[in-house]
Amino acid sequence: MIDGDQQETLLPPDEFDFEKFNRGRQFFVQNVFSCTVAMYFSLIAGLSIPNLLNALVFTNESSTPQKSFHRYLKTFHHVANWHYNDVWDLKSAAYKSIQYVRKKHMDVRNQMHLQSPDNKIRFLSQYDMGIVQSGFVGLIILYAENFGIKCKESDLDDYVYFWYGIGHLLGIQKKYNICAHGFHQAKRFCRDVEFDVKHRYLHDPPIEFFTLMHALIRAFNPIQWVYIFTFPVVLKLFHCLDDYKWLHISFFDYLRFYMLKLFFFIMRHSDKFKRLLNHKFEQDFHLQPQPTKL
Repeated sequence: MIDGDQQETLLPPDEFDFEKFNRGRQFFVQNVFSCTVAMYFSLIAGLSIPNLLNALVFTNESSTPQKSFHRYLKTFHHVANWHYNDVWDLKSAAYKSIQYVRKKHMDVRNQMHLQSPDNKIRFLSQYDMGIVQSGFVGLIILYAENFGIKCKESDLDDYVYFWYGIGHLLGIQKKYNICAHGFHQAKRFCRDVEFDVKHRYLHDPPIEFFTLMHALIRAFNPIQWVYIFTFPVVLKLFHCLDDYKWLHISFFDYLRFYMLKLFFFIMRHSDKFKRLLNHKFEQDFHLQPQPTKL
């Protein structure tokens, strides 16, 4: 496997379409709550993938609800920064965020290589970075309606293009960048990851998966001791639970599931409710879109 950072420049790719990139950026801003929930759900299921799980176990930053909360809140602020600010402006917070995340990936990769007895293993490879990309865009482009998003295919294509640019900035070569060739190819790749990778590992998850998964769910349940999100509910929104013999869904999980379905149904059909929710979300996280330079 090839290292996940191939020293791609922090300059835009040749013939880069900034207008399309910024339309993709605006898609997230207009659907910030839905996109964030989709990314969160994708992360929960993605913890079952050993290549990604191993890196998280190695850093030991998400093994308890407290650690998980701080680690992924920081991740969210980085991702929000890329959408709400101009990543191509060398003086912007978004550009500095990209540099920080890229260096963090390189440091973890190098430390894992130093401690590995097998020099042939490439940690956080280009393939792994493609899987990570699918975690950010996959559920959004596969199940937009499930998360209350009302959009056209062209909107999703713009959002995929945005992540082509972000992937480039994070060191992913174009031939490994799952978002480099438009919506349809990205959708096929994300579908393959869901059915050929996630499903396979969710049948028999690594033991560390349960520790990190429970920590992540407990960290971000909005009401202490009252679980709105549970793992069966997360999977039921976009998977068939019959595939996982070890997983039990309770009566209360069914109630949670149908409450979430109703919630996202209202979001999809009420622009006013969606705007109010997004506005409250932006206020809580101090998010304010900044103008971009074309």
